[in-house]
Amino acid sequence: MKKSKYRWIYIVAFIIVALSIVFLIFSAERLNGFVALDTASSDAKWLINQPIAHRGYHNKTTAPENSIESFHAAIKKGYAIELDVLLTKDNQVVVVHDNNLKRLTGNDVQIDQMYLEQVKQLTLFETDSTIPTLTEVLDFINGKVPILLEIKSSGLSHRLDELTYMQIKDYSGSIAIQSFNISSIRWFAKNAPDVTRGLLLRGNLGFDLANKFIDNLYMLYSKPNFVAYKYENLVKTDFAELRKNGLIVLGWTVSENMLNTREFVSHCDNIILEAE
Repeated sequence: MKKSKYRWIYIVAFIIVALSIVFLIFSAERLNGFVALDTASSDAKWLINQPIAHRGYHNKTTAPENSIESFHAAIKKGYAIELDVLLTKDNQVVVVHDNNLKRLTGNDVQIDQMYLEQVKQLTLFETDSTIPTLTEVLDFINGKVPILLEIKSSGLSHRLDELTYMQIKDYSGSIAIQSFNISSIRWFAKNAPDVTRGLLLRGNLGFDLANKFIDNLYMLYSKPNFVAYKYENLVKTDFAELRKNGLIVLGWTVSENMLNTREFVSHCDNIILEAE
């Protein structure tokens, strides 16, 4: 009995030591778990040089977030456009951030439980703006400015990835995708490597070793071309070496005024900004 008891203690101790070693190795430095873009490519150039308007250049009175009006305002400013996509119950790709629409429309409903026809009857923030489909948005922007498309997927289902790719694969303008879901980024890396892809990271863990460990694992698994990092945490970490090796780093989400101060340049290549 004692031998059996001690054997389990040894096994548990071995597992703990092994995990600790792996943790330290992966957390010692940021690993090159990415696929660098050609710096001369059009996607690399706009991702580095063209400010990106978060959910369009929006406000609650005339140009709600992720609306055609907010995209029109971003185009007028010359900004690239960040937008979000979700699926309706009838598998229509729509441009909206929240699955639950209470904040945006006042209706406590889930968009994945609604048909597109029902979604189109709702308006955003008491304006006349409605939730557009991805097709409508692509037709409207039509290459005027680049698009940074966030796929709001979760879990291992790739239905949203597949349907989004079907719509963007023949788009003539500049477009890149990003997601918090490492499974989605990996899907694009394997099935649509021609689409520039980025991994969204928060860096919310309490100490740097833990953030490096998670970031390294996520990047090694998903193989992004760029990362978009929560700016308030990005300033506390160091991507300098990876940036030298070709990783493009975006900071989200910051004030438009930072375009004047340029204080972000020591931390990232470009910013995803909120309208003033």
